[in-house]
Amino acid sequence: MKENLSTMPKVCVLLSTYNGEKYLSEQIESILKQENVYVILCVRDDGSTDSTIEILEKYQKEYPDQIHIEMSKNIGWQKSYFELMKNAKEADYYAFSDQDDVWMPAKLIRAVEFLKREENPVCLYAGNVWVTDEKLAVSRSFSPLGVNMFDRPIEQIMTQSGLAGGLTFVFTPKALELIKKLYPGGVCGHDSWAFRTCLYLGKVVYDDKPMVYYRQHGKNAIGSARGIKWWIVNKKKAIFSKKYPQQSEVAKKFLMTFPNELRKNTRAYNLLCVISQYPDTLLGKIKLIGYPQVKRMNRKENLMLRIKILLGKF
Repeated sequence: MKENLSTMPKVCVLLSTYNGEKYLSEQIESILKQENVYVILCVRDDGSTDSTIEILEKYQKEYPDQIHIEMSKNIGWQKSYFELMKNAKEADYYAFSDQDDVWMPAKLIRAVEFLKREENPVCLYAGNVWVTDEKLAVSRSFSPLGVNMFDRPIEQIMTQSGLAGGLTFVFTPKALELIKKLYPGGVCGHDSWAFRTCLYLGKVVYDDKPMVYYRQHGKNAIGSARGIKWWIVNKKKAIFSKKYPQQSEVAKKFLMTFPNELRKNTRAYNLLCVISQYPDTLLGKIKLIGYPQVKRMNRKENLMLRIKILLGKF
């Protein structure tokens, strides 16, 4: 295997940790056991107070050439991932990882094979996952977009919620260069920003075959719970909580960061302009509601979308 290392695709995996002692070893083991790729694991610990750092140091001693650790103060998971992107090691491809999941052995090489088929240098791979309980018993697959979503107009993709799971993302160096150009503050997470950057300025490829065991254990930063009660509670939070990012703010960040690049994608640019201005007037809200292809996957979600737009909470 060592003889082939120089010809293997090099993938830099970016992992932010925080008090992840319970499941961290399983996640790292699954990353190090990836097939047919050479993995560099860059970890930034976000101020853990449990045994996370000891676990990381143990693996670094065992794999000094592959594992790089930065131990720093707590700045939150969103900003922590942007710090990882800023300091990422040189590689052929980059990937995000959570601290509590388990990857299938061919997870990275499958993503690399998808990306190699694409001509666009700004490209991101997103995939399906197996949702599991704490012990990795599979309950279902979870695909926010669905395999046919990318056959739909870009305007419809842009107005979906929960676009794709960042734990599945693998992307090119040119994509990384654009993604890390600006930390968007609290307006959206690192994965949403990465997805949208590649959707607007490059290409997103989707794989419906699950390659990650997405563990649900009650302490996930973001989970994938289901049910009508969860849906109602979640939608109330989305409307009334000030913590939820508004798409108008996200749109403004993109227009400010990529004013020239976005003009090459006329349809995305035009809709971003409408979204960025819609909360200011009733006319702006009506314009966004009536904008072609601004809709979601079912009637329930469409109704909620229109309510949020009218309330200026989209």
